[in-house]
Amino acid sequence: MWLSLVERLVRDEEVAGSNPVIPTKPMAVFIPPYFPEPIVVPDNVADRDYDERWKFIRFVSGLFFCAGVCSILIAVFEPISMSLRDSALIFIGCLTLHQLFRALVGGKASERWLQALLLPLTMLSTGTLARNLHDAGWPVVALGVALVGAALYTGVAGRDFSFVGQYVLAGLSTILGCIALAAWFPALMPNVWAGMALGLAGLAYLVYDFAMILKRRRNDEKLSALADLHADLLNGVTYPIRVISHWRKFII
Repeated sequence: MWLSLVERLVRDEEVAGSNPVIPTKPMAVFIPPYFPEPIVVPDNVADRDYDERWKFIRFVSGLFFCAGVCSILIAVFEPISMSLRDSALIFIGCLTLHQLFRALVGGKASERWLQALLLPLTMLSTGTLARNLHDAGWPVVALGVALVGAALYTGVAGRDFSFVGQYVLAGLSTILGCIALAAWFPALMPNVWAGMALGLAGLAYLVYDFAMILKRRRNDEKLSALADLHADLLNGVTYPIRVISHWRKFII
């Protein structure tokens, strides 16, 4: 009896040894993100060292400030006169062309030339639209206050620049500037609360969009980055289309 039991155990061990259990690796499961990932290009500015990144931010910020000053001068002196509807249509048309250039020839030398040639018309339409909105009672002057606050922070912060710090400190200066304009120049700031809301919203757009632009632009695409800061205003329309296309692709 004991002998047969020992023989059975030996036989079971031999069978187990001839059929070893090979561990299997668990299969990787790809779960697509619910929203499309931000656009990222190789060798983008965000991947460069801090000095190159800071130079790009400072240069493009300076270009954007100069473009804003040009639009303000156009709004003040009003070299051309058109209706609110016409100025809005031309403004939207310029932004659409900027986005089309980026979509069709993005990253190429031809895109930089096309974006640069269109920028003067974009600034002209921006200033004309701002003047019409101001005449209609919109506190668009708050956007100029936010622009000045963002530029001052960029110039003063130097190498300690951060987008969060820019929004916090430039946002505080925007609030104070709107309050001062409402107290001393009420014609420029007819509604201080609406002005502060518009200024902070514009500043939030500038800070967030600039941070995203660093990931999709290279160091030699400064004028294209300036065009993006204007054209991305249309993302409120184009981004939902990207989301729907993403959902259809991954059947979400």
